[in-house]
Amino acid sequence: MEKDFEIFLSYYTRTGLDYAEELKKALRDNGWKAFLAHHNILPGEHWKDIIFNYVLPHIKYFILLYTPGAETRKWTREEYKYAKRLGKTIIACVYMPVGESVGDILTRIEPAFPGISEKQVIEWRDKSELNSKVILTLERYQKRRLVIGHLPQTRDVIQPKGNSQNYHVDHQDITLLVEMAILEAKSNKKVELIKTLERLSLYTTIHRTKMETLIDYLNIYIKEDLPISPEFIKEMEIVLHEIVLEWKSSDFQKRLGDE
Repeated sequence: MEKDFEIFLSYYTRTGLDYAEELKKALRDNGWKAFLAHHNILPGEHWKDIIFNYVLPHIKYFILLYTPGAETRKWTREEYKYAKRLGKTIIACVYMPVGESVGDILTRIEPAFPGISEKQVIEWRDKSELNSKVILTLERYQKRRLVIGHLPQTRDVIQPKGNSQNYHVDHQDITLLVEMAILEAKSNKKVELIKTLERLSLYTTIHRTKMETLIDYLNIYIKEDLPISPEFIKEMEIVLHEIVLEWKSSDFQKRLGDE
């Protein structure tokens, strides 16, 4: 069986298999590896073991392809609940029959898929709309995830620009700026956060590249109209903690004095 699936497609065979197969093809054509049980599990293989022990723990994205009746299928419900327990990114795609509202559908299927009524979902009526919306959503998630695990790890010293007097600040100043940055991030104030991070960049020589990368991705969030993710905030807090430690070190003060 093929390895390294990024996406799991969960569907109801009676009403959703045709849509799932077309979505798998569209994803493949756009460079994504999606797991589809009807295609990727061979006769004689233990399907429950493959899905719950092999595939679901390792995928990044769980796509719930909701079509009429999907809430009645036990294993569609179990796949969703297990992906939720694993903390996977769940993208719910809800088929919209004419005359029904998405709110009514989500309320009706909430008992089968706990928490789904609290999520932003993809609404679709045909294969083309489903495929294009899913691929666009995945691309936006991919941009958001670029921050995590891809910040430069260089330890090269970047000398501060300008007069070293600009860097002679006390511990209270940097602590207040760090607290301000975290508050702005959690409040999704992207423009204000960029300005605060630019000020905090003055306190570092070895972490400035990381700070510039954080600012670059904030600009992506602004351009794509995306909210600041919890993962970004976590990574930012790590970088800011390293900057505080660097600023407090005698080595940092020595570098400033050598200018």
